[in-house]
Amino acid sequence: LAQNDRLIKIDVKTGKVRDEFLVSTTSDICTDGKVLYLGAYGWTKGNPIRVVDPADGTVIREIVTRKNLGNRASGSFGIAYRNGMLFVGGMRGKIHEIDPATGEITQTFKIGNIRHGAMTFNGDDLLVACFDHLARIDPATGKTMGKIPMNHPVSLVSMDGDQILLAEKWIYGYTKDHKKIRIYPETIEISRLTPRR
Repeated sequence: LAQNDRLIKIDVKTGKVRDEFLVSTTSDICTDGKVLYLGAYGWTKGNPIRVVDPADGTVIREIVTRKNLGNRASGSFGIAYRNGMLFVGGMRGKIHEIDPATGEITQTFKIGNIRHGAMTFNGDDLLVACFDHLARIDPATGKTMGKIPMNHPVSLVSMDGDQILLAEKWIYGYTKDHKKIRIYPETIEISRLTPRR
């Protein structure tokens, strides 16, 4: 789980935190089974995607999308890995397919003028956390294949076999001293959803 400046290892069966690493600010995380890819919130303005060793949180290398350098708009809301390619959420509902070897954008599609968040693949479709639903997106065409309604905003979406793992979006506030604090939920609660066939 990537939350702000922390990479948190969680036991998906018990929900208990196993380990935690400090990293640079991260919007989402994915893996190819060997390394972790940390999406940078400022990816749209050229901030790099970091490739990280899952054992100790060490940054192995950075992936820079040169086309984004010099952009002023800063945002990125999700990252997912599939068949050797990264899918990165951009601004205004855009999702970009990235070659992780070069950082080049190989395709871009738009899923609507919505703010989306965490992403993962369920084997066939890209699952994208939107405000009140998970969108099922065809990664080849960008077409929305369906929606799974949610009762709350989602900050984490991942897969464990055929089950979707979800965590509620954290709500933040500020103390009298203007220190940012998490208000809700108090703990990381991971829910499991088995989609209907």
